[in-house]
Amino acid sequence: MSENFKLALRTLKNQVASLFFLLLVVSSIVSFVLGAAVDGTIILVIISINVFLGFFQEFRASKAAEKLLHLVENKVYVLRQGALVQVKVSELTIEDIVHLVPGSIAPCDLEVIEANDATLDESVRTGETLPKEVLMGQSIFAGSVLSEGKVVARIIALPQNSSLTKYEQKLQSVKKWSSFSVFTEKVIKYVFAGALAALIIVMCVVVFVMGKYDLLEYFVFSIAMLVGVVPEMLPLIVSIILTRESLVLSNKKVIVKRLSALEGLGAVEFLLTDKTGTITENNLRVAAVRDLYDFWEISNSITEGEYERSALSLAYDNALNSSVGKINSATQKIAHFEAFSRHLGYEAFVFEDGAKAIRGMLDKVVAECRDFKEKGLVLDTALAYEEKGMRVIGLAYGRAGEWIFAGFVAFHDPVKKTAAESIKLAHERGIAVKILTGDSRAVAESVAEELKLVYAGNLIISLEERKVASLTDEELRKAVVFAKCTPEDKLALIDRFIALGPVAFLGDGINDALALRRADVGIVVDHAADIAKESADILLLEKDLTPILESVSTGRKALRNILVYIMYTLAGNAGTFFSLLIASFFYPVLPMLPIQILLNNLLTDLPLILIITDHPDEYALSHAPHFEPRKVIRRVIIFGIISSIFDLMYFTLFSNASVAEFQTGWFLLSVFAELALILSIRSSRFIFKAPAMSVALAFGIVVSALLPFVFIYNSYLANMFHFSALPDYMLMIIVYLVLTYIAANEAAKFVMHKRKLYNKPKSVEDVFRF
Repeated sequence: MSENFKLALRTLKNQVASLFFLLLVVSSIVSFVLGAAVDGTIILVIISINVFLGFFQEFRASKAAEKLLHLVENKVYVLRQGALVQVKVSELTIEDIVHLVPGSIAPCDLEVIEANDATLDESVRTGETLPKEVLMGQSIFAGSVLSEGKVVARIIALPQNSSLTKYEQKLQSVKKWSSFSVFTEKVIKYVFAGALAALIIVMCVVVFVMGKYDLLEYFVFSIAMLVGVVPEMLPLIVSIILTRESLVLSNKKVIVKRLSALEGLGAVEFLLTDKTGTITENNLRVAAVRDLYDFWEISNSITEGEYERSALSLAYDNALNSSVGKINSATQKIAHFEAFSRHLGYEAFVFEDGAKAIRGMLDKVVAECRDFKEKGLVLDTALAYEEKGMRVIGLAYGRAGEWIFAGFVAFHDPVKKTAAESIKLAHERGIAVKILTGDSRAVAESVAEELKLVYAGNLIISLEERKVASLTDEELRKAVVFAKCTPEDKLALIDRFIALGPVAFLGDGINDALALRRADVGIVVDHAADIAKESADILLLEKDLTPILESVSTGRKALRNILVYIMYTLAGNAGTFFSLLIASFFYPVLPMLPIQILLNNLLTDLPLILIITDHPDEYALSHAPHFEPRKVIRRVIIFGIISSIFDLMYFTLFSNASVAEFQTGWFLLSVFAELALILSIRSSRFIFKAPAMSVALAFGIVVSALLPFVFIYNSYLANMFHFSALPDYMLMIIVYLVLTYIAANEAAKFVMHKRKLYNKPKSVEDVFRF
């Protein structure tokens, strides 16, 4: 049995081992037993779609860690028997000596025994783009890329035991649960448990104590009622809504990889994001230039010259050319170039006329130069720039031992023009943005000041000074920027914030993969490491806060529509359920036949498929919802009681009607009342002040309201479902009861929300709050 097949079996088991799945199966079986083949078939289709979508998403997520294998070269150079040979990574032994050249990817964990002007790119692991100097005795972890120089290293852990593989195992152990899915599971359990207990009690009384009904007859009736309580369309409604909104987001440069992530996005209260590329432009620009001696002539000769530029040299040259332009035209051509040396701290140039220049870290360049009167001022000014997060590059010319300091350039990565507005918008929508940066506190303070986040109550916390575990919940809530933040700190922060509310995390390195899996919603950009992209739920084609906030609004719209369906179907079903139980005590025959109950359930559920097209309250999208099952059950009971009161009115008015007329009339009233409930449930505002209903949903309600007449007045269908034609006066009274029922629901809604929340709800939960 292959590993893929075993994984598929485990995944399938996870999909079917749930109470909701079992209830749907029972619903389908009972429908077929009662002769409602159409209803049973529809339920089976819903089960199949739900299992397939869940299986596909979970199976793909479980396979995510396999991407780690693609981070290493298939072959690598090793020293064997005194000769350099190329071998497959799978053939490496612990005794091998590995040789890395520029572009080589470390196939496993290594220890450096020889390094020649080498720099290491660990961005695939950490997300940090600056190269790191390689030193003797240093460890190089699997997946790292050699940028420059040469490295000879011994193997300290083979691929199967490397840190990357252990990280993969840790990654697989992280389970992600949708808070909304947990909420719906709890609601269904509460409803099912309550309904089952009530049915058992009533059955014992009316069958065994009162002797009114045959045991088998009432058992089948009870099963039909139990099935009627379960919102069997919920999985399909959820899948349709989430799929539709995901397609909408794909047009906004946001790719949803896991459908349930939209549920998580809608509930997000905290957004943790790094600084570079999200808050800043990730594009170096010239902030200041200090020109002392022949600076521009030398600088332009370099920026316009031809030499083998490193990534940083290219960024500096481009920034100078685009931000400053040509001050003086280049007069010298580069004859020789020495790449940047970590040991020296600068790169060197030799021009065709024999002149020389060096460019690099300011303190290193100044240390090589002869004294000059502006030295103290230059160093103080440069330090001030560095404390604001800028990179200061010095330039000198002459010859070794006699370098003349020409000046310096301060580069910065500017804050995006939209960043401050995006953070303000996030705050207005109830999302607290927390910026994570590896920079110093001074840099963090500078960024916060540019974003206008420095005001009373807000905190900037350096994790070099404080540990995440020592921070109080209040400090976490007040913090706007976390400085000196390591990948380990990110994971710790996510764990702390999850305890305070749903969290979204934006990351891009391998070391972010665990945090991406741990967060309620993991977000990455398209250029992120493969394993980070596989671990994430949302993929951004553009690294910016704006599409994330748009995604949150879309997620809240999806949640709102799903919540409307849950409230509608549970409240409507609860009313019918209460009435059926009460009628069992006082009416001599079953008030509604099992097959009629199932038809009622089908007709009132069908228009809700079109809830995806409905327009939500703008106010309802301003804050994250909270999922509290007990409150939902309480609302369901209140609306159910109102429905039952009108059912009892019907029972009283038509107690002398024939059995067929009584059952047909109550079936019609139940269908009309449940469809009318949509009008009250879909918005917290007064029915005539609510957002206009979508044409599709309105059409669905009208069709579902007309279909009962087809079943009642078509002789073939009427015989099949035991319906009888109704006299005009019964139809008029039923219409009157429905209109009064709508008014009663609106009055109950008014009391629930109170006047201050009725027209302007503060959040999604306020739509259903009382």
